[in-house]
Amino acid sequence: MIARVLAANTRGVLADMAAHHIVPDAHRLDQEGEVFHAADHWVTVFLTQDDSTGETLKAETWGLSRFGLPELCTRGFPPEVSMTAVNLLRGLLLQLLDEHWTHLATPSPGPARILATSRAFDTTWIYRYHRLTPARTRTLAIQLRPLPGSPTADLEILPPEPMQPRIARWWRNHSTLTIPPLDH
Repeated sequence: MIARVLAANTRGVLADMAAHHIVPDAHRLDQEGEVFHAADHWVTVFLTQDDSTGETLKAETWGLSRFGLPELCTRGFPPEVSMTAVNLLRGLLLQLLDEHWTHLATPSPGPARILATSRAFDTTWIYRYHRLTPARTRTLAIQLRPLPGSPTADLEILPPEPMQPRIARWWRNHSTLTIPPLDH
């Protein structure tokens, strides 16, 4: 809210450096929500070309680090399933935020919480990200792998071990993943 007031009073532009974007309607002070929603421009998902041939894309989050979480990426998917990849990242980032805040609300002594490398992702998290009622539920087996040396992402989302060599086929098989028909 303070940044919005400064932008409004100076006719400035409000930029979110963690999520790497210009905040829309920064001059409108009534745009600050009373309830937190991850979809309110807190985390951005960027699409870029993944390989030199231009056949596959990569999707990365920017902004999860502000919450103390690793940035995520997924790659190797064809352009026709880009919204599936983006929505997978959106749903997973919301699930990780929920797990993180639940853990922080009930601290326990001992070692720090470690993210499981293999997980069953429930697609209802995609609907929750967009504040929609889930139409159907589906579970997708995924793996999280560290990306040491990556300048932007900390964890990569991959299919389970047997499918990793055939990642393009895995993406095509899940392109029918039930996701909200959204333009953003």
